[in-house]
Amino acid sequence: MLFFAKFLFCGLKFFRKAISIYLVLFGLSLVVPSLLAEIPGEFRPKSILTPDEQVGATGDKVQSQDTLPKSQMTGDDPAPLNKKSVANLQPIPTANGMIVNAGWKLAVANRINVTGEMLSVTGFPTSGWYDATVPGTVLGTLVDQGIYPDPYFGLNNLQIPESLNKQDYWYRTEFTVPTTWAGRKLWLDFKGINYYAEIWLNGKYLGHITGAFIRGEFDVSAAINRSGTNALAVMIAPPPDPGIPSEQSVKFGPGDNGGKMCLDGPTFFCAEGWDWIPAIRDRCSGLWQDVVLRTTGPVSINDPQVVTKLPLPDTSQADVLISTELRNSSSNIQHGVLRGKFEGVQVEQAVKLQPGETKTVSFSARDYPQLTVQHPRLWWPTPHPVLLSIFPSEPYTWKFVELKLSHHQHMAVPAEPPSAPPQTPCRNPRE
Repeated sequence: MLFFAKFLFCGLKFFRKAISIYLVLFGLSLVVPSLLAEIPGEFRPKSILTPDEQVGATGDKVQSQDTLPKSQMTGDDPAPLNKKSVANLQPIPTANGMIVNAGWKLAVANRINVTGEMLSVTGFPTSGWYDATVPGTVLGTLVDQGIYPDPYFGLNNLQIPESLNKQDYWYRTEFTVPTTWAGRKLWLDFKGINYYAEIWLNGKYLGHITGAFIRGEFDVSAAINRSGTNALAVMIAPPPDPGIPSEQSVKFGPGDNGGKMCLDGPTFFCAEGWDWIPAIRDRCSGLWQDVVLRTTGPVSINDPQVVTKLPLPDTSQADVLISTELRNSSSNIQHGVLRGKFEGVQVEQAVKLQPGETKTVSFSARDYPQLTVQHPRLWWPTPHPVLLSIFPSEPYTWKFVELKLSHHQHMAVPAEPPSAPPQTPCRNPRE
């Protein structure tokens, strides 16, 4: 009996300790995510005062006024200030997403002095803001809105101030999503910003993007208002080391090719000025590529790639390698079939993904002989589609994408390529 009492006493002590440990761990599970959450501005890049590497041009030459280029033109400005009318359009949704390039407004950040949380609430007043050109740059918007003259003409670029690359900007828009997207995963994709961006949606901070050629992808399934209006706000900051540009003239000479901005990493280095281009005053800052709201099922296809290899100089056949990344964003195991097809060639592969798993799936000519294409029609450089889709056991499609091959590849293709409009990332009087 005494032994039993001691055992019960020890058991109660152990139980109390176990409960204490559980409560501590439970408390940590509530606190740690908030401690680990990114704080706006936490990863904002700073100017490099003492660089570890040297660039060929210092970008610190201050040019005297008497060496600036002069024009012999007389009379009126050859490019008068004209405000471009912007239609009040709304993004057009499709079954798989929509391009959020309509309805954007732009403001200089230090003129409105509000937070991203406040800006990303529906109904925030934007009277006095500029109608923004998206995709495009800050300078592109200011030229379109008649604030500055078109730098493509004469010496108009000298009338645009360097202060544009020394201040932050806010982009803002509102949109709704169709009811047909109910139950789907939603992703907000930024195809290209410059140079640093902080993203806010419906009062919630999503994160940041750094670099002109870095894509941003955010899971907004929980943040989206599916039955009402959504407010999206994006803070844009120029490169932290914009440098001092050279204005080429006979008296001053060609000046530097670039300068300090080369230290900032992936961006438009030439926007500081080069021997073939004067400085772009905002350094091409802005939402210079599409903003896309994308919808998927529990499994999505990401970063598909098609690589072809010819036994040159023999061009009678080509081996095709198709690969893509599959991501299971659900909390369940997913079984499905990944299928690809082009020009009568079809391949498929069964796939199993664990909850939260990302896996690269490939189709090679070694495992799929039909991927050895006989007598391929070689093309250059216009892209053509290879279609990839993945199907679960249920009667709906996880996602369908059209992959367009890059101009570095050779491939058997349909007769006529689809045409795509050219994109101009920044204003430049000598492009």
